[in-house]
Amino acid sequence: MTKLKQSFGPNPFGPNPTKVDLDTLFGAMNLGTTYTGNWADAKTLVIMINDASGGTAPTFGVTMFTLQVAGNLKDAAATSPISNDTSPAITGDWGTLTGPAITSVTADDPDNADALYSNGDTITFVFSENTNEPFGPSPTQANLDTMFGAMNLGTAYSGTWSNAQTLVITMTDSAGGTAPTLGVTTFTLQAAGNLKNAAGTSLVSIDTSPAIAGDWGTFAGPTITSVTADDSDDGDGIYGNDDTITFVFSENTNQPFGPNPTQANLDTLFGAMNLGTAYSGNWTNAQTLVITISDATGGTAPTLGATTFTLQAAGNLKNVAGTSLATTDTSPAITGDWGSPAPQITGAVLNSDNRYLDITFSRAVFDTALGIGAVKVSDFTLNFNRNGGNAGSVSITSLTKTDGSALAGGETVIRVHLSIDGTPIGVETIEIRPATNEIYSATAAVAADTETTGEITLNSQMVEVKEGEVVIRRNIINPGRGEYVALNFRLDKSAKVKITVYDLAGNPVKELYKRKAPAGLNEVRWYGKNKRGRKVVHGVYYIVVKIGRSRHVKKVLVVK
Repeated sequence: MTKLKQSFGPNPFGPNPTKVDLDTLFGAMNLGTTYTGNWADAKTLVIMINDASGGTAPTFGVTMFTLQVAGNLKDAAATSPISNDTSPAITGDWGTLTGPAITSVTADDPDNADALYSNGDTITFVFSENTNEPFGPSPTQANLDTMFGAMNLGTAYSGTWSNAQTLVITMTDSAGGTAPTLGVTTFTLQAAGNLKNAAGTSLVSIDTSPAIAGDWGTFAGPTITSVTADDSDDGDGIYGNDDTITFVFSENTNQPFGPNPTQANLDTLFGAMNLGTAYSGNWTNAQTLVITISDATGGTAPTLGATTFTLQAAGNLKNVAGTSLATTDTSPAITGDWGSPAPQITGAVLNSDNRYLDITFSRAVFDTALGIGAVKVSDFTLNFNRNGGNAGSVSITSLTKTDGSALAGGETVIRVHLSIDGTPIGVETIEIRPATNEIYSATAAVAADTETTGEITLNSQMVEVKEGEVVIRRNIINPGRGEYVALNFRLDKSAKVKITVYDLAGNPVKELYKRKAPAGLNEVRWYGKNKRGRKVVHGVYYIVVKIGRSRHVKKVLVVK
């Protein structure tokens, strides 16, 4: 029900003019199906709209009303002429029911494929009540710009009313647009958008939203996989000048601050690092950042195995495309060392037939603290574990370079030649360590006797030997290193066996075996010595094995 007030003189048609009376007084008012009047006092006429259907709403600030002569409105004494005055434009309102308010605005990237404002991102508006969904279920870009004012979200965007209370805007092409600032940007409904409550009975909403929340995607940035301390020259064992800290990331990064971050840049990237008076960075590649300590004075040495580093959002470290979130990852604890002048065992490789083990040291090694002399067999200790295998013992027979030549001192790789009693079956293990205070660096730093090759499993030397067959293992030997030839043969029953070594001229060198051998698997070894127990000269030799009436010949090469 709507009231229309006018102020006049005396009240024609009595205190309650009818619709007909009012149309006579003002001309056809066309206010609806039913409306009536009431003289509140002699100067005030109130028109009540009982049924507005079919009527035309007067326009505020525009519509005026003109008294008709037929209405016979005069002053209270009825002494004035009949008024035909025209009113000023109508003011007031048809009610103050406010339209829906915006309760939230949320940014989102549905696929989280990046963390940037981009194509496919959405902005969701939630209203305080169901709306009239202006512009229908799918507002166009032009419609949205009418509703909110020029939104400037990109080249192309459109809306969808997912329900009467929720409008989702999707960025089809964000090029040229301005990303709304999360936590800052607000949106104001425009009167031209005509957004009202679902019934359309409220005022047009011109509400301003709260600041946009949410995100443009949660694609995580690179993580720190390792942090390693190092002293490239191993000149000492303490944190100091020229030491480095290397950060390795899980993927290529955007290398914030360029290829050579300054100390200030690094403190922005990680927070105050407090590494000393001067330090700087270098991206050796997009995945690796190396910090070099130029002057460690006043700095705090990171604690190996304990100190971690946390990337700061202000450092803006992202993936190489720059599409991830700025990472705030915390590293694992720093490892490595601040220099290790003492020799360390960094590797050990066992030959396939167990004849030797190549041990690699972190630096050149010597037999004396003076930095001279080649290491000796006695400079090492060997621990053997049989573990139920066939090998009975293992010993070190000699040391050489990897090419077999004599050590001179200053080598980083030592070939340790082994002698094994019995045939390993692949379960036996050996472990070699430096003897106490026996192996030195050039700067007199002694290798700790806790350095180790680790337990190394001997390779199985078992071979399948069929009955009546002779198999030779190690047909190239160096007697000077305790190496030997192993001959295996299997008998189905006891038989006479004779095994003799001949030189290339056919002269017998040594009779290895002459007896009745038992049934089963048998093994005979030749250590490269003649019948007088002396080492034979290098060259080619033949081993002849006679089993009953069968004869087997095997070729052997003896080397120095």
